[in-house]
Amino acid sequence: MKGTTPDQVCKAIAMVKSVGMEVLLFFILGLPGETKETMAETIKFTKSVDADYITLGIAQPFLGTPFYDYLVENKYLKTKDWSKYDPMKCLVYDYPHLSGEEIFQAHYYGLRSFYLRPSYILKRILKIRSFRLIWKKLLQPITFY
Repeated sequence: MKGTTPDQVCKAIAMVKSVGMEVLLFFILGLPGETKETMAETIKFTKSVDADYITLGIAQPFLGTPFYDYLVENKYLKTKDWSKYDPMKCLVYDYPHLSGEEIFQAHYYGLRSFYLRPSYILKRILKIRSFRLIWKKLLQPITFY
């Protein structure tokens, strides 16, 4: 949510966890103004809070949205071939100071660095109370990346 501070996010996480719920945080990389530094800060933040899961989305320009119009107006859009608009592949836009490939790599790095931390893996293992939960708690979050 725009205007939300990191401190507010931490307090919300604590409130949700206090009633026994797990927390999924969703972040978006690649919006206008994004830099290597802001992506690194976002990734660092994901690991500093007590979230159970994260998603690092990549901003996608859809026809008719202000984001798409911004990219077209500034000549950042590389193609209008809709078959290439796949967030799991290289992006269809580059900023002058940040390429789509750099955004994609930050996305991939951020997910790996969150989910493959020894402390995260240990925490997930310690929450397993049955064999059925092995898939749900440990393997499922990393099988899609």
